[in-house]
Amino acid sequence: MKLKTFGRIAVGAALIVNVFNSPAIADETPSGQGSWSLTSEANPKGSDAKASHRTLQDVINNAKQHSYTVDSQKYSKGHAAQQEVAPASQIEECAGTIIGNPRVGYLKDRYHFCSNWSATINHIQDGVPDGGYTFDVIFIGTAYQSTRKIDYEILIDRMLPWGDVSSNPNPTISFRVDCYEITGIYGCDPKSHLQVSKTVAEWSISPHAQMWALSDYKDGVGPDKVNLVGWDLFMNAPDLPGAELEQLQVSQTGRFDSASYIPNYPQGSVFPEVTPHLLYKTSDAEVNETAQHIKDACEDPANTIPTVPNKDIPGCRTDNVEKAPIYRLFHDSKRRTDNRSMAVRTCEAKWPGYPSEGKDCDEFPFASTYEGAAIGEYEPNATPGMYSVRALTSSDNQEAGTRLGVWYTADRILDGRLPINGAVHYFEPFKVWIK
Repeated sequence: MKLKTFGRIAVGAALIVNVFNSPAIADETPSGQGSWSLTSEANPKGSDAKASHRTLQDVINNAKQHSYTVDSQKYSKGHAAQQEVAPASQIEECAGTIIGNPRVGYLKDRYHFCSNWSATINHIQDGVPDGGYTFDVIFIGTAYQSTRKIDYEILIDRMLPWGDVSSNPNPTISFRVDCYEITGIYGCDPKSHLQVSKTVAEWSISPHAQMWALSDYKDGVGPDKVNLVGWDLFMNAPDLPGAELEQLQVSQTGRFDSASYIPNYPQGSVFPEVTPHLLYKTSDAEVNETAQHIKDACEDPANTIPTVPNKDIPGCRTDNVEKAPIYRLFHDSKRRTDNRSMAVRTCEAKWPGYPSEGKDCDEFPFASTYEGAAIGEYEPNATPGMYSVRALTSSDNQEAGTRLGVWYTADRILDGRLPINGAVHYFEPFKVWIK
């Protein structure tokens, strides 16, 4: 879809108002003959079939297909983590974004969703379209670092009538978000505002509309009160026979949480169907040793310490290889300590006295992940030794660790596969990208 020309809204509004105020229409009683159809790029067949509700496995699979990257350099020297604030022109930016599949849309990151599509309402007389309306829909979603809320905004652009619309010159066009539970028994809070309806004339004069989804702070599973929900956007023209049934336009998910260990932001929301990546660069003088270590662990694990056969280290990505994701570990502090202790013992065995040389023991995957050095002691099916350690300059290692911690907060990375009553109810994968 090409960039929309927003000045055309006024032209569309004038045309609609002229149609609505036409004396011929005002003096005639609509015949009511014929029928109507509603189609869009998001639902080209005009099907009123409901979407299959997503499962946790669907969310996992979809996240594997989409990614975005944050350069760790933005957190240099522990620069405070703040949510990326969308520009005032976010909806205009979305209008100009080429969307391959409007029903899936585009996740710019875990806080900003975008989709857009063209739609047509046609009046069908004797099997042939003889009039109707064409318009574009720009739809954005915004999640937040500070509240369990997702905002939705709709812009109807270029609303234009054509042909004979006398049987209903000012129909209503409605949008509704269906929010349903994936984890536990919770969907969205009843206080959510998930439907908006306007007539064609109203959309033309006032083309913006807002909806929002809420989740109560105590709704959800586990200590972080994670509430993973699915949400589907439907569109219909309720007073037009043939176009009155709701049609699916967008299908996505949201995640609400009350993770008290996210500094300054004990509640929040994200769009989970994308895998976040943290970037370290070998050209970044502050962390070049750490970046090179992770690069070697990713591309040449056989030559890293400890030496074990068939070594394969997860969690990393370079221009040449990509490995399985890793998951943040928070609530089991003993396991984090054991991860670190095993890594240090491995460093001490290889580089005795390294601290006296101004070096730290760097490990990958990080001690703050489930895939850390001690995984073999906690997960019977895991192969021990699938990690790498290296003695690095202390300042480099500590700067890289500081950036990781700030990024955990900025991207709202939770304890990623926490067992709750013997089962994992949600997953939070991420990777480290090295350039």
